[in-house]
Amino acid sequence: MQIGDRVKVIDQEIYGKIIYVHSTEVVIEDEDAETEDNQLCFKKSEVEEINAWMVWSIILFSHFCFNILCRVLPCTITEVDVIIEAVFCLALNTYHEAKNQSLVGQIAVAQVVMNRVKDYRYPNNVCDVVKQGLTYKSNPTIPIRNQCQFSWYCDGKSDKARQKKAWEVALRVANGVYYGNIDDVVQGATHYHAHYVQPSWAETKTYITRIDDHIFYRWDIKKQRRK
Repeated sequence: MQIGDRVKVIDQEIYGKIIYVHSTEVVIEDEDAETEDNQLCFKKSEVEEINAWMVWSIILFSHFCFNILCRVLPCTITEVDVIIEAVFCLALNTYHEAKNQSLVGQIAVAQVVMNRVKDYRYPNNVCDVVKQGLTYKSNPTIPIRNQCQFSWYCDGKSDKARQKKAWEVALRVANGVYYGNIDDVVQGATHYHAHYVQPSWAETKTYITRIDDHIFYRWDIKKQRRK
């Protein structure tokens, strides 16, 4: 949390903007206060950021139609939850890896994740592909810093999407790519790197194309897990 963030007091209809941040507390300006004494102090654990809820609201709304379809198709609420999580992971990866790229560039990065999900050499779900990397033997759930397939996930920095417009674009891209409503612009590519680096693995992959700042490759001689 930082100064300027809009928050809501948990279990109370109190909304406001943070004007001061302490190690364990925040001071907010109550938006609905009827007096000039509108500054309130709360523990950080007592408030929640509005943007975080907005993110999930967008995702849940985008899957509303899927929920309706589940009434006539053989799917379960658990499957819906998995899909919501998958789109969120895909959007978060698109945001951190390509928010400064064109729309096509963001679609390309998102498609690489989906191509890996289809490849038997990678995990078979979006979130595990996004989070794939080396972990500590003592605790396999904790990734080793800077040893992940997608660097942002374990670079030690906050994973929060702070740019609202860029996050909304990433969500739309993730929805379209996840459901297959957007063509695979990278022709099955499973890898990419920034144009200004030359990783050794590139020599063993098939060059596909360059889009914006990224060069895309396909790991050939593979079988698809599913269509």
